[in-house]
Amino acid sequence: YDTDLPDEVQQEAVRRVCGALGLKEQYDAAVAAGELLELLESLPRGTVEASIRLMRGYTCTGEWPEPILPSPAPERGRSPRSPSDEWSDELVPKSEGYGGEHK
Repeated sequence: YDTDLPDEVQQEAVRRVCGALGLKEQYDAAVAAGELLELLESLPRGTVEASIRLMRGYTCTGEWPEPILPSPAPERGRSPRSPSDEWSDELVPKSEGYGGEHK
């Protein structure tokens, strides 16, 4: 993602989100290996957004807010474009509408 913030601020935001997700070891290893970008690409959906929210909070107040983490169960309707949601939306009305007629 593109931002004008210094690398240190970006890394601190990602470190805080990873720590809150229990991924501090992966973060530390990625930084040591110079693979922070690869780590970002492998994180769960919403993690980068959470770190961006942290950076915005930091730039507004000068203090780090608590991370707002992505939902642990994105398949529960959080992401309307995921294939599992499309299937469940299609199947429910059909099974209700045609339940006894096609036997």
